[in-house]
Amino acid sequence: MPLVLRVELRRAGAANTVETSAQVNTGYLSGDITLPEIYLPVGLAERLGFELKKVRRDVYATMSGQVDVLILGDVEVKVVVPDRDTPWIKAVATTMLRGRPYVIISAELLHFLNVAIIDTIGFGLWAFRDELGKRTREGVPLEFWPS
Repeated sequence: MPLVLRVELRRAGAANTVETSAQVNTGYLSGDITLPEIYLPVGLAERLGFELKKVRRDVYATMSGQVDVLILGDVEVKVVVPDRDTPWIKAVATTMLRGRPYVIISAELLHFLNVAIIDTIGFGLWAFRDELGKRTREGVPLEFWPS
């Protein structure tokens, strides 16, 4: 099992937020360290206020071939933990009409969230990079967003 984190999301500059889980995928590379990406399922994208008919389309190359991707726009993401306030990190939100029903964090976004993976058994073990060797945190169950 991969690492699953608790995150809070909002459209860039918006007041309303959504808290959910997000699977970490170190194989999900945006290709540009300055533009981290996050994949949102359609149901969550709509809840955040994205209008799927008004977004840019692109084609991504994946291990299973080319896929049509919708580039939703900017979101802000933060890791949710009970003992620490974390900063909002800007990312580009993407989705696919017949994609996964859960949130996926790119490798670049994981870097900016300051998260280090310790183990991927169960829901995963992790730490913020500044607490490595001092504290180990557990991942959370994965939440699904029907479209």
